[in-house]
Amino acid sequence: MVGNGAECAPGFENGNLICHRSGSETERCRHPFLSLGVRASWVLLLACLAGLTSRANEATPKPPLDLSRFRADRILIKPKQGVSLEKLRQLHSRNQCAVIGHFRALGNVQVLRLPQGPPARGLISNYAASALVDYAEPDYLVRTASAFPNDPRFLDGTLWGLNNAGQNGGKANADIDAPEAWGLVRSASNIIVAVLDTGVRYSHEDLSANMWGNSADGSHGTNALTGTTDPNDDSGHGTLVAGVIGASGNNGTGVVGAAWQAQIMACKFVDSLVNWVSVLTNLSTLDGSSVFTNGELPYQPSRFYRAWLTR
Repeated sequence: MVGNGAECAPGFENGNLICHRSGSETERCRHPFLSLGVRASWVLLLACLAGLTSRANEATPKPPLDLSRFRADRILIKPKQGVSLEKLRQLHSRNQCAVIGHFRALGNVQVLRLPQGPPARGLISNYAASALVDYAEPDYLVRTASAFPNDPRFLDGTLWGLNNAGQNGGKANADIDAPEAWGLVRSASNIIVAVLDTGVRYSHEDLSANMWGNSADGSHGTNALTGTTDPNDDSGHGTLVAGVIGASGNNGTGVVGAAWQAQIMACKFVDSLVNWVSVLTNLSTLDGSSVFTNGELPYQPSRFYRAWLTR
């Protein structure tokens, strides 16, 4: 993964977080943050991405014919069974279309090359109204249902929690089906995710492009311990979590996050040792972010901390 956790690739098995290390050993992860933080980061980020897709589908009605999703120079027609081939040739001639391919096993579907000038929409209407074809339609754009980034640690199977093909003796498909999700949506570039943790190494090669930037001073978050805007990570845990959320995808480097693009706001409220829950009040002025909290709950129940989380 990212930062000091580079040797450990977290994943889930039977509801438990386990780490697959560089050798063949697989063991249950005992990091006090990982079991809560990494699990929560996947759930919240994927839920956020799903919400984006849902809202986009609700807000944007699909046009009857999306001209950007098919070839402008071709259409497909399926001649009616027993149709006169001569009449069909005359129809092609009137529309200045040429047959450039057949799918005989599919009812002799024809691929037509269109003339320059007339739009595909009008020619489709002409063929549909001719009574010579069962249907006429665009040559639609087709894309794969999955998306596979070129990040090395994904391609070599290290990130088996994202896509598990049974590498290293693991259980095939014991993963979160990330490529299938990425086939639908892979960017959350308009979402600000505030990571409350040990900070984030914002200069990391897999994170720098996805860090939120403060328009006033160019900083990438806040440090509640020092009262400054430098949330650099001195532990590695916050960097790891930021990588799970939004390590740059398909950049040929390192790992990949749940979102290939995002805006990660680093909010440091704990260092490599420990700190008090009262410093959380220094983060209360953050606006415009979809706040993600990663810190472990205090060992003793804290009504203050729970109230802050649910405010």
